[in-house]
Amino acid sequence: MNKIILPAIFTLLVSVSYTQEIQTLKTARLGIFKNGTCFVKREGNVNVQEKSFYIKAPEKVLLGTYWVMVGKETSLHSVIVKTDTFKIQRAAKQLGDFLEANIGQDITLYGNATNENLRKLSGKLLDYNKKTALITIATAAGKIVVTSSSTFTWFESSFNPKNTVSSDSIIPIAKVKLNRHVENVSASTISLETGVSWYPSYLFTVINEKEAKLEMKATIVNGETEYLNMPVDIIIGSPEKFFGEAIDPACIVYLGQSLLENRYDNNGLLNNYVLIGNSGTSWQNENRAQSRSGISTGEENTEQLKEGLKNEDLYYYQLGVLDLEKDSRVIVPVMTNNVTYSEIYTADLPVNSPSMKGDNSIQTYHSYVITNNTNAPLTAGSAFVLNKDGQPMSQTRLLYTPVKGISEIKLSKAVDVQVKNEEEIKNRERTTTIRIGSNYYEKITTAGKIIITNYKEKKIKIRVVKDLNGNFETADNNGKNRKTEGGTDIFWEIEIEAGAKAVLNYRYYNLE
Repeated sequence: MNKIILPAIFTLLVSVSYTQEIQTLKTARLGIFKNGTCFVKREGNVNVQEKSFYIKAPEKVLLGTYWVMVGKETSLHSVIVKTDTFKIQRAAKQLGDFLEANIGQDITLYGNATNENLRKLSGKLLDYNKKTALITIATAAGKIVVTSSSTFTWFESSFNPKNTVSSDSIIPIAKVKLNRHVENVSASTISLETGVSWYPSYLFTVINEKEAKLEMKATIVNGETEYLNMPVDIIIGSPEKFFGEAIDPACIVYLGQSLLENRYDNNGLLNNYVLIGNSGTSWQNENRAQSRSGISTGEENTEQLKEGLKNEDLYYYQLGVLDLEKDSRVIVPVMTNNVTYSEIYTADLPVNSPSMKGDNSIQTYHSYVITNNTNAPLTAGSAFVLNKDGQPMSQTRLLYTPVKGISEIKLSKAVDVQVKNEEEIKNRERTTTIRIGSNYYEKITTAGKIIITNYKEKKIKIRVVKDLNGNFETADNNGKNRKTEGGTDIFWEIEIEAGAKAVLNYRYYNLE
């Protein structure tokens, strides 16, 4: 025996609704970028009436990326997006909802009337009127009883009662019109949408002096839309996103606004965007800067447990079927591989480097240089570094690294490697004047010296970069002059034995 106990609260709805149902297109695949944007494909077979069918209106779709397609049995005429009143199925929440959903069933109603004969009413439920809250029941004795449902608070039945009810609701819909009538047709939509993103994390565990185990996981952050039993890809790369996060005019956020407010400028670009975030000219700039090491980092933002697929400049990790619940976070292991690495120490010397005097030396750092010998690019993300005994060494960042490329992860300050810098003016050519335009300049030559002391008990490789406030002239120890955004610098990479010192000399000049 099933018993339903709910407050007898009734809602009156008066509206005109469509007889057609809103057709459901099931999400078939999800491709997630790191910037909160995802590629969504939905598909299904739909019933057609009067050369049209209704589907859910697009939401959070980026400008120009919403496309509706139908099967070859017919062709698309147009898509009309608007809000309208439709019949929808919703969960029964009140006694009146259950009565409406179970018309034609045998039930027993119970109430709290003072008259014992009015506390119980059994029979077949013939009708329930939402407007008047009247119920009509045929009893076993052949009598027809019409009474108010407000007299009763719960009912029992010998069957499993229906728990959904049809009701009117004002919702956004897309009416898809076809050029030729068919009874049913396959339909699909594709779009770029917001609301889902993923974050890479790495675990770098040292195996020996040359090899380490590299693991990557993806933390998928899902918003308001639920994706259950869903094939999911995470995508590494930086495709062009010219219009930023401008919402497509077909989306619900535009409804009720005048589309005439949006104008195209002389370059054909839509202005007055409706945004859900910051617009930009690229997806998530996966760090296009060049590091001071000279290693091209390529992108800023990341096997072989998961299957991967390279498509032009993008790489897809196919994670398989996942459940992305609403407002949830899902952590998925993605890749495990052994990579090779080497050690390096680094020191960056600014224009006004400290004096040789005292303890005011340049800070040096200990880093690992990683070679990506996997078959997929490594996207930028946090990296947790453990030594071969499983002890923590660093919580750092791994930059984008293409296949066969190299990248560095910083471990710690190297307190056992000391670097100091000193400069002095060596020559001022007073007798030889240089004319540039109408001005005369003197050439002033500055000599610099960098002393590196290795207090460690092992030989080290160190990279030193010295910024120059002038024009490069000479450098010993195979120092190389490089042009930078801020001017010019000198780059050295040398080895120093345990307990030894190295001196790097250089010269540059200025015109004053």
